[in-house]
Amino acid sequence: MRVAFFHGLESPPVSDKTEWLDKNYEEVYAPAMDYRDPGLFDQVLKEIKDRKIDLLSGSSMGGWFAYCLSTLTGIPTVLFNPAFHSRSFDPNVHLGGRSARHRVVLGKKDDVIDLSITQEWIKKSGIGEFDVRIESNDHRTPLRVFSKHMRGLNENKIVMKQHIKLFEEWLTEGGWATVKTQETVIRPQIIKDAVKKIQVIAAELNAHYRSLQMPELDFTQPIGSGTWYEEDLVSQPDKVYGDVDFMVIYPVIRLTEKSERDDEIATVKLYNREMLDFLEKKRYAFIDVTETRAISSDSSVKFVMEVDTTEGEGWIQVDLVVTHTGYRDWAIFRMTPIRNVKGFVLGNLYSSFGKVLELSIQPRGVRAKFIGTQMVALAKRKDTQEILVSRDINTFMSDIARFFWEQSGKDSPYEESLSRLS
Repeated sequence: MRVAFFHGLESPPVSDKTEWLDKNYEEVYAPAMDYRDPGLFDQVLKEIKDRKIDLLSGSSMGGWFAYCLSTLTGIPTVLFNPAFHSRSFDPNVHLGGRSARHRVVLGKKDDVIDLSITQEWIKKSGIGEFDVRIESNDHRTPLRVFSKHMRGLNENKIVMKQHIKLFEEWLTEGGWATVKTQETVIRPQIIKDAVKKIQVIAAELNAHYRSLQMPELDFTQPIGSGTWYEEDLVSQPDKVYGDVDFMVIYPVIRLTEKSERDDEIATVKLYNREMLDFLEKKRYAFIDVTETRAISSDSSVKFVMEVDTTEGEGWIQVDLVVTHTGYRDWAIFRMTPIRNVKGFVLGNLYSSFGKVLELSIQPRGVRAKFIGTQMVALAKRKDTQEILVSRDINTFMSDIARFFWEQSGKDSPYEESLSRLS
């Protein structure tokens, strides 16, 4: 899970809380916040979209900031003594109208943000669903309270159902980033219709890229459970899918003076910006461009697409899943579940297996983190380098075993291991 945390007005950006988050979350975005900077809010809003943040958290002024961001994005929050009121000054923020789930943790002894006024503010002005918890602390939230509520998220299923597709009642729903798609039940025929429309977009979009002297994108196939839609059309025409994910292979263009990964990210952003502009100009009748732009970013594009259903016309969300030419076969393998097994089940198995070994087993291959020649925990971020262990669908398990065997030998430095795996 990817979390963003915003410190309080007078608090430092690095603290025991951010250290705890680094150890317990997949990715942590915890920037230094100058709340008097009028451009800060828009900058952070762009970052949380680009980073695909799953959860927003903040303390005091940071809690108010996180809440405002949530009303624009629908991302759930965990807020500690948030400054919904009684702020020493008002930072430049924007409020939207999107609902989300908010856990609000209040200190019984807080003499800065009055607990009773906060509860009244939530009743009168709060947007979304609020779960208020009272703790014995004052305005400063101790680590034991912070970790209790941040650790308990998965156990209590507090995270908004739009962002965690483990809620049983949502396995039959199509799309979760916009309410427009939530009434459509996705069956094999709908995926077939979506694929045809994606092929229309792909052909014309690639012609546009060629006119700009940019390499084409390879729109490959649906992934996840939808991989099997053609077989299901024949044998299980009434089968219901959770969502529609479509894999797209992006080239890698040398755009930065940094690492290959930086070039991959920059290439995706370049192509996606051009794609969204193209959709805006083309105005396909079956694409809601306004909704598509609202839930997309230059890091991630989601089509809001009209499809034919047995009840008439409906709308679905199609997530474009990014990979690159060098990862093509591995990514399709990694994202294709066994037929009649939910895609997230296999994904969680890979993730859990990787977590035990401190490896990332994701669409970019099996990877480990190093500082120098020392392998470190995946949660580490500072001064680390990602090393590719394997992306061979036939040998990745034996590659993992060989990798650890070679790491255990004093006379077998990692560089030798890497040369044999490449």
